[in-house]
Amino acid sequence: MSLPLLVLVVATAGATRRSTVHVGDWAPMDLASIERFCKRYDRVDGDLVLAGDFRGTDLKGLSCLMGVSGDIRAEGAPLLRSLDGLERLAQASELDLAGVRLRANPVLHDLGALGRLGDRQLRDLEVVANPQLIEIAALPPLVRGGSLQVRDNPLLERIAAQDARSARSALAEVRVAGNPKLHSLLGLGRTESIGRLSLQDLPALQRLELLPALRSAEEIDLVGLPSVTALPDWERLALVGAFRLRGLPALTQLPVLPDLSRIKGLEIVGNEGLVDISGLVANRATPPTFYGLRIQDNPSLDPSGLAQTLSRVQLPVDARGWQISNNGPPVAPAAP
Repeated sequence: MSLPLLVLVVATAGATRRSTVHVGDWAPMDLASIERFCKRYDRVDGDLVLAGDFRGTDLKGLSCLMGVSGDIRAEGAPLLRSLDGLERLAQASELDLAGVRLRANPVLHDLGALGRLGDRQLRDLEVVANPQLIEIAALPPLVRGGSLQVRDNPLLERIAAQDARSARSALAEVRVAGNPKLHSLLGLGRTESIGRLSLQDLPALQRLELLPALRSAEEIDLVGLPSVTALPDWERLALVGAFRLRGLPALTQLPVLPDLSRIKGLEIVGNEGLVDISGLVANRATPPTFYGLRIQDNPSLDPSGLAQTLSRVQLPVDARGWQISNNGPPVAPAAP
């Protein structure tokens, strides 16, 4: 066969060969439908959606898949108990996973497969309203710019987030909210920068050891944490956009922040046991700059001590107004 004819035959064969990539989201159901899919495709250019029609108890039945370009979403999968099989998909794809989103799966209780992804990383992890989930541990590291959201899981007791593989990692968001039994929140030891850290409505949270290497944050929002007695050390924290502390009645003092140089907006409101915020002005090189400040309704925070602390703060020309009121015990009315 001459070379031109050989090239023509190869080109024709390539042009007629059926693609193995399914373009668009795929929502598998029972084993028969998965087998039909796998006879034609081995990749999904879109999301893998495990919804109310999915009859599997894990992901082992999806072993034909070599890659998913979008998210893996388990949303109301009635029989899904674990993510076993996810590790094979991750290894086969040779790519980091985009996102794993687990929402309202009534019997899901085992996320161990997330800790068996080998060299693969994860961009986003979202775990919302899974009523049987007790622990999130041994997670894969999140890629730079990734996010972690854990919300409204009624039995969840512990979260241990994996450190990034390299130093100076940066995340877009960590949001943990509405988990009434969560008592431990740990990890992310190499993350130095974050867009938003939001911890809200966690009544049982006591052990908070998160982001110890943090240097900068656009927002730190700590709200409704009645059992937290101490915040993470955050000894390297230098730059903060919005820093909000509300509803932390067991917190007595703020950590010493020796590198803190700027807070654009500080809000300390309604913390019944707080007596000392001087750790905010512990920078020995130069006083920190606060562009905006609201300190209100902290009944144990002595006004004179507060004034002394704030006298060590730099106030820029373009600072917004400071609001300081209702701190310290109420003043008894003078006797007639």
